[in-house]
Amino acid sequence: MQNFEALVALTGANTMTIPIPHKLELPTVYGYPNPDRPNAYYYLPRQLQPQRDSAQDPTLNLVSVGSGAYLQLSVHWEAEAFALKALRQRIAEQQMLEKTSVDPSSLLLSFAPVTVQHVSLRLGDGTGNWQELQRAKSSGFPPYTTLFNLQLNAEQHTQVAAALNGRTEFCQISYTVSWQVAVEAVGQVLGDATGAIAQLNSSLQVNPSSDPRTVAYTSLQAALNRGELHLVVSATEGALLSLEESVKTKVLSQTAELLLRFLQDETLIPDATTLTVSASQTQPVATDLKLTTDIATWFAANSGKDLLVPAPSTDSAAADPLSSPSGSVGFSSPESVPTEITVSLNFAATEAPLGLVRVMQGQSQALLAPPGFEAVDLLFDPSDNAIRVETHYSTGGVAYEHSLLAPAVEDVALGPEALGLVKVTVEASALAQAGAKKARVVLRYHPTGQGVADETTLYFRQADWQATWFLISRSPALSGTLEYEWQVTTVSGDLIKHERKSASSPQISLSLPGE
Repeated sequence: MQNFEALVALTGANTMTIPIPHKLELPTVYGYPNPDRPNAYYYLPRQLQPQRDSAQDPTLNLVSVGSGAYLQLSVHWEAEAFALKALRQRIAEQQMLEKTSVDPSSLLLSFAPVTVQHVSLRLGDGTGNWQELQRAKSSGFPPYTTLFNLQLNAEQHTQVAAALNGRTEFCQISYTVSWQVAVEAVGQVLGDATGAIAQLNSSLQVNPSSDPRTVAYTSLQAALNRGELHLVVSATEGALLSLEESVKTKVLSQTAELLLRFLQDETLIPDATTLTVSASQTQPVATDLKLTTDIATWFAANSGKDLLVPAPSTDSAAADPLSSPSGSVGFSSPESVPTEITVSLNFAATEAPLGLVRVMQGQSQALLAPPGFEAVDLLFDPSDNAIRVETHYSTGGVAYEHSLLAPAVEDVALGPEALGLVKVTVEASALAQAGAKKARVVLRYHPTGQGVADETTLYFRQADWQATWFLISRSPALSGTLEYEWQVTTVSGDLIKHERKSASSPQISLSLPGE
């Protein structure tokens, strides 16, 4: 199901001949010369890949939630290292055939100049009927990473699960791309030039004052009309008619010039009866393409079953593995009998980069899922008061795991620090009190651990002089530094800029100099 297809016309069920002059075609990647730089080539991957974690497992989670499920999937469009190595070798082999030599390691390979318009996740019924479930934007630069976070109903859950079990035509990803490609037209004049040269010589002797180029062109046209010479023009798919006309004019002009040089020195063309003159031109053309991959091709039969997470259950009969087969409860004392507690978030998570949060204790687990992250009930065994929290982020990447102690008699409210998040608070009310009309702050996060480097801009105006920003630190603390710089506009219209500062605390207060 992996294919590279034009939006306007398919040339086959799984492949398409894309309009690239001098292209190299390998099973998983296309390559073609960069016309503006020697020993430089562009490449286009022919398939999509799941983003993978440090263990090389796909960053995909499908978790049952009630009658449906929650899906988080991160994909990117990139050629794997072995494919680029094979492309370098193929280029070197081709250049060797063309009597040139190049070290494969010296070749510059870069992603072809494309713009990803949008990325779609589509579900199918297994018979070729597809429906777009969600449309997302890519990162905007190679490898054009795209993240999907969405709720699924029961039917959609079944379709995605089928794909994870290796069944095709149930779930696919499509990248819609605008691509700037150089198309090429080639013109040739072939045949016997004896008659054209004789006519040119005769005409110039009769009218020596006439323009030699005009006479040469007339003699050439006459030889073409007599069938002594032949003009052949070919072009790659997508070339405009104007390009073909341009290369036609170019090759005729070069042939006329060659006829004149022959009159000046006959040794320039040893055999006028086998004349061959070639000329080529390229032209940039924008085209729309769609790259589609069925995610079932990422998984052999049943290899994706580990990504299917069943719905967490708090039912004591179904979820308590400590119950004995006879129905008696196998606890050593009344103090160890499980109770039910409520787990929630103690902050508004609407602006936090959260995907889903799994809480586990003993053999019990529960899930806080977007968009609301509503509180959940968890069967709690007081003989072991450790609660494990596994956090997945909406930006993808490795999940964060954290453990905390909680008394069995109390509910548990998770703060950002338990989820590997840091809540940065910027307090700027002092600016307003000093006469500021508005302010702008640029913050940058530089992690020292497993956090995600990030940047944001906060705006303050009117009565809103406090703002928050959530960072992924994958730590209970900041685990890094913050840099910030700001500018203030006073009520009189003056602009005051402040130099960049660093902070090791997520609590930042802004004030004017001298305060």
